[in-house]
Amino acid sequence: MSTTATLQTFFIKQTVVELFVPTDSTNLSGVNSPYWAKVWPSAIGLCCFLEDNKEHIQNKKVMELAAGLGLPSVFTANYAQQIFSSDIEPAAVAFLEQ
Repeated sequence: MSTTATLQTFFIKQTVVELFVPTDSTNLSGVNSPYWAKVWPSAIGLCCFLEDNKEHIQNKKVMELAAGLGLPSVFTANYAQQIFSSDIEPAAVAFLEQ
């Protein structure tokens, strides 16, 4: 998969997370591309919750389903023992792997 992406910085309370975000999701393959190819406010909200409640992820194995760009997974990497991120959209998985 080749697409252009920009490095964006997200401030999750006391934690800074940098994540590559596609610059033009219309060039991505897959029916649901517009949905997975952006960071949703709910992903930021989940990260804020986890920042305040680290006991849910600290030294644990964590799975993120329908990860899209994987902001919660990247955030959780600071605390969890192991992370598994997945998405039904093959283009999203390819982007996560990069």
